[in-house]
Amino acid sequence: MSPTDAATETVLRRKSTALAAILGLSLLFGITYAMSLLSNSPGLAGLALVFQIGPLFAGFVWLHNDSIQHGYSRSMALNAGIVLLALVYVPVYFFRSRPPGTRAPAITGFFSLVLACMGLSLMGAYAVLALNPGATLPVTGS
Repeated sequence: MSPTDAATETVLRRKSTALAAILGLSLLFGITYAMSLLSNSPGLAGLALVFQIGPLFAGFVWLHNDSIQHGYSRSMALNAGIVLLALVYVPVYFFRSRPPGTRAPAITGFFSLVLACMGLSLMGAYAVLALNPGATLPVTGS
């Protein structure tokens, strides 16, 4: 195996690991968030916050390795946009970093990942409710 092949394999492995972390942390967020609501525990709420921020960090790991794979250097402004408004600026990154014909699948994949994360969070929360018969989430508001 040449050094170039080994480097490419490393980048691909890091991207796969980051995607798995994003999905796993999304599931854990749903679990801990529902548990914190049921138990009114500030400690669990803090842990839920960690699991909510974790996918953002893993997403940056994925973007860093994707930039290496595609030979694209992100500007500081694009990085700031990704942090502040990921739903807009990650597709902008894909549009700029991909050649024509490969942009739409990358952008569609990103939105599919967002939906998968939402679904896993909901599944985690509903699993907690299913394992606690008779439990209801507190209602807020007036």
